[in-house]
Amino acid sequence: MSNVKKRNAVFLALSNPARRQIIERLEEGPCNLTELAGVLDYAIATTLAHLRHLVAARIVERVEEKHRVDYQLRPGVRVAVKRMLELADRIAGR
Repeated sequence: MSNVKKRNAVFLALSNPARRQIIERLEEGPCNLTELAGVLDYAIATTLAHLRHLVAARIVERVEEKHRVDYQLRPGVRVAVKRMLELADRIAGR
């Protein structure tokens, strides 16, 4: 995947308010699909679709351990995403 496509995947992932909500929840720590759907009040299928975008953009990673699959922010991503969202707020005049 080219750098332009990778960058577009990140912007696409961050453009959705539901995905930004997921990122905010994952800032608190890893969470499995069912817990995340419940906390955010989304259907499991909807939550999974959003997580797939975040994984494809390399913002979130799946962590499989025995019979449990958690999702977490990739190391080093938290600060970068927070800066991007702050910059977006500044550009939007908030």
